[in-house]
Amino acid sequence: MAGADGLTAADAILDRAGRLFAGEKRRFAVALSGGADSAVAAWVAVQAVGAARVRAIHVHHGREASEDLARAASEIAAVLDIAFTQVGVEVPAGPSFEAQARSVRLPALEAAAAAGEEIVTGHHRGDAAETVLGNLIRGAGAAGLSGISARRGRWMRPLLSIPRAEVKAAAAELGLPFVDDPTNTDRSLTRNLLRLDVLPELEQRLGPGVESSLARAAGLLAADDEELDRLASCVRVVAEDDAVTAPARSSWLLLQLRSRRGSPAACCGPPIRRTRERAAMYRPCSRLPEAKPPGFSSAPGCSRFARGRSSSCIATNRSLPPSKCWFPAPR
Repeated sequence: MAGADGLTAADAILDRAGRLFAGEKRRFAVALSGGADSAVAAWVAVQAVGAARVRAIHVHHGREASEDLARAASEIAAVLDIAFTQVGVEVPAGPSFEAQARSVRLPALEAAAAAGEEIVTGHHRGDAAETVLGNLIRGAGAAGLSGISARRGRWMRPLLSIPRAEVKAAAAELGLPFVDDPTNTDRSLTRNLLRLDVLPELEQRLGPGVESSLARAAGLLAADDEELDRLASCVRVVAEDDAVTAPARSSWLLLQLRSRRGSPAACCGPPIRRTRERAAMYRPCSRLPEAKPPGFSSAPGCSRFARGRSSSCIATNRSLPPSKCWFPAPR
């Protein structure tokens, strides 16, 4: 059914979501669960780049509802005339089936996707809002509160700005043979509790727009986090077993950043490995000895960073002038 602007629900989604595929020359593997969201994402991909460059990958989780979901995914792929691949995973035992399933599903999709293929998922605006709210409750920082990215690495989420209701309406309008995952009504799962109870209550009490506001806040935080990553990646850092050194003019940045992710610009030199960054939080800890430690050299133009007693922090030697520091002598 066409809206006030003359577009059907599906056309309106294609108009917005299809932009993410603009200029793309690669092939695409859609993570097709059998539900409405991934079905519409697959349809958008086919409309944007053609069925010849799109295929579907379904991850079978081996639970009671998996057969129905697998059958629906296969039928959706047939309707869209795209190749279909099914991979099975064994979900390890754990307190949260959802979290455990995710831990094996994402690697399975990565392994099943061919080199050079982009992976498309059906995450929509509701998913983004639930992720932000859940991460906020868990006390996440900027990276966690930035929620889900429309694009990160080879992963694409073209429906991320589309409300859940519009995605479901488009799937029905297109006649895609999707099925609803029965676990989506299980309130023992935090995400379902947020979607079924918490967000509707907030919308009722505070008025419509809570979901879109959460998604918008996530986008702003994601932009901030990306900019911090970009700035940090341009700090020339030298890492040794027990020390990290950086130019003095960059120290203020290092002291404010908890970690740095992403690839540095070509001119910025090699980055510290992510595990090292997370183990060495960029904040002051204990003071360093004022005397030059054995095996260390003094050098102009840098500030001294080194591991404190705790492996989870970095210490700065404020007793030294900014123009000098101790750093591991070249071996």
